[in-house]
Amino acid sequence: VLTVHVESVAWMTATKDTLSFTFLMGSFIMYIKHVRADRKKTVFYAASVALFFLGLLAKSLIVTLPALLIVYDLCLGEKRFKILDKVPYFIIGGLMAYLYLYINKEFAETDYMTGNIDSYRLALLNLTLLTDYIGSVFAPIQLNAYYTYTLEAVPTAFFSPKVILSSVVVFGAVGAGIYAFFKKMRLVTFSIFWFFIAFAPVIHLVPSGIVRADRYLFIPSVGLSLLIAWATATLYAMNPTFKKTALIVLAGWVIFLSVLTYERNDVWQNGITLWQDSIKKDPKSPKPHFIMGNEYFHRGMLQDAMEKYEETLSLAPDHMSACSNLGAVYGMTGKFYEASTLLGRCLEITPHDTAMRLNLARVNINLGKIKEAEAEARKVLQREPDNPAAIEIFNNLQ
Repeated sequence: VLTVHVESVAWMTATKDTLSFTFLMGSFIMYIKHVRADRKKTVFYAASVALFFLGLLAKSLIVTLPALLIVYDLCLGEKRFKILDKVPYFIIGGLMAYLYLYINKEFAETDYMTGNIDSYRLALLNLTLLTDYIGSVFAPIQLNAYYTYTLEAVPTAFFSPKVILSSVVVFGAVGAGIYAFFKKMRLVTFSIFWFFIAFAPVIHLVPSGIVRADRYLFIPSVGLSLLIAWATATLYAMNPTFKKTALIVLAGWVIFLSVLTYERNDVWQNGITLWQDSIKKDPKSPKPHFIMGNEYFHRGMLQDAMEKYEETLSLAPDHMSACSNLGAVYGMTGKFYEASTLLGRCLEITPHDTAMRLNLARVNINLGKIKEAEAEARKVLQREPDNPAAIEIFNNLQ
């Protein structure tokens, strides 16, 4: 019922989150059976390793499973602690992580914001992000399909209110987990460390274009859910007064989340409702405006698309994709002079943008500037001799 999981369930592309989570939990359960079984221990162990491998094929974020198994051994493994039986998990996880980074090498090398932050500021950012994620679980009232982060908004000093508050929350939680371990409240320790360990793949050790996303909470929130269940059961067991209080508080919270989940599902109906919500919550962010423009464009709503692309460029004048798309819409709506002026200006900034140059060639054809259109097509062919669109334009002009 956690509202923050609507993205992982409603967004078709995020089905890999639910699929990988299914394999993760299957692997975890098979490992527990392996630990506790008197017979067929090897069968359960092999099944656990196999399910882990299948889960990694769905999504690499479950790579933290072997670390979670170690925490399970320490906290709930009935005085059992072995490292050797985790080696296959670490080997498979390491190989899959390497393959993932190798295949996505170009993305990793992209000039992302998180790649331009020094380690100290990145640590401060991660502290505040963890606190924001925790807040999203308990009070998911400002969820967004796209969270905008800029270099200027990244904390620069530890002694700022948000960083101090985040430090109290994060280090306090870790300290509580360690304290609970020595007080024999091992489920509390397991729950807290599940949350933090499961977040390891998304704390920007590898630069990423996505600073924060609700779907990143799908696996870590298991730890918080266990913690909430433990707290409720503990209060319930104390005395009759606490029993009623625990049930009333839990029931109220569940109803609160259910209402928000229903509303959030409405937001995820389609691209237009989703990005309208994002723009409403963060009107100064250019990306939601741009994606909204794309939604309108694909639906043939060219006037609306034009307005959104113009808004994108008013917020981010160097947004070249918006420039290219707006130029194309200008051309499709007969505003050839505006399209030519806009595309020419943007090509001065990014002269190697193929899509933009081809759009300019098409606009020039409509303006009767045949030589200029031929020159633009030739420039594309010099860089991409096999570009079919450039070849078609060039041949038609001969």
